[in-house]
Amino acid sequence: MAKKKGTEMAKANKGEYALLKSGTENLARIIQENTGGAGVSRFDLDKISIPAGGGKLWTIPTADGESEVAEFRGVVISQRWVRAYWKKGLDEGEVSPPDCTSEDCVTGHGDPGGSCLDCMFRQFGTGRGSKGRGQACKHIHLLFVMLPESMLPVVLPLPPTSHSHPNGSRKYFMRLAGFGRSYYSVETSFKLEVKPNPDGIKYSRAVLSKFRDLSEDEAAAFCAVGEALSSQFQRVKAADVTS
Repeated sequence: MAKKKGTEMAKANKGEYALLKSGTENLARIIQENTGGAGVSRFDLDKISIPAGGGKLWTIPTADGESEVAEFRGVVISQRWVRAYWKKGLDEGEVSPPDCTSEDCVTGHGDPGGSCLDCMFRQFGTGRGSKGRGQACKHIHLLFVMLPESMLPVVLPLPPTSHSHPNGSRKYFMRLAGFGRSYYSVETSFKLEVKPNPDGIKYSRAVLSKFRDLSEDEAAAFCAVGEALSSQFQRVKAADVTS
């Protein structure tokens, strides 16, 4: 796909969401028409990933290809927590897909598999690196985000470095809850910041913040889409979006 370069923001102001313009009642029909009745499969949704090596730009999908932006906005319509574990690290030629995954963070499937609660690889200090500070089995926050121009959400998998810091997804969602707001009732801004890890290696992490509150009608529409597609989202497996 062609990639457009630039640091301009992916704009998403009130009324610009294709889903709201077209009407949520048309979404099921459009999906059926465009997939020949097969519905959304686990590989159909586009993915946005945290850039490697301390990158400062997101690569987001557009109708014309891909675009690089410093910030984008969207509405989170669903979320899920998963786990993924690789025996080998990047420096050893990390395998794809992961050796073990869990779709509910309770039971792992693969090697070693079994109870996530009792697994040694979820313990802090088992992670790779010069001091092994983190968890070898990564706790990943899957966000399904509706972008302004698209009728289908993208998948945004956030690793621990992007959901565990003060402006990461976990704290952001809890902050919204504290003020009585659901994640689908606000338009969220996604930015990047570059930080050095304890070994001095730079990495990028996501920074989430509320851009605006949605109207009751908008929030209801996005909530309805999230519920209507919930069974489709379950088809998206940890191995599909972490490798």
